[in-house]
Amino acid sequence: MLTCSECQASGRLEGRKRASPKLLSKLEIVFQALQRELFKDYRSDFDKRPLFKQGLTKITELSPGDVLTGAVTNITHFGAFVDIGVECDGLIHTSKMGKTKLNIGDRVTCSIVQIDVKRKRIGLRLEEMLMETDTSFTFA
Repeated sequence: MLTCSECQASGRLEGRKRASPKLLSKLEIVFQALQRELFKDYRSDFDKRPLFKQGLTKITELSPGDVLTGAVTNITHFGAFVDIGVECDGLIHTSKMGKTKLNIGDRVTCSIVQIDVKRKRIGLRLEEMLMETDTSFTFA
């Protein structure tokens, strides 16, 4: 099977416009994915520790001061939403992030600042950013 760069070098794209480098890199990724073994779970290749505390599934089980790990699920102009393993995501307000810039999929350690059970809102403070990234939240 030819890769994108081999295809372009072999002249099979003669008479057509040259593909952009960005498109070629995306096609390379697609070609690699198509050549992978079918029915193999590639998630097992990653050495990830559990993201959430065992048995913690409800907002009522949380209390201010608890320290949890989670994954950033959304970024807004006012903060970052983090999945901490309970019914709803918590919010790290920009004022509680320091100068850290978060991205979707980043794993973080955060502490609970406030909880509003009625409105299902959890206020978080960023404690540290973990080195690994959870790619299950990314779409590209």
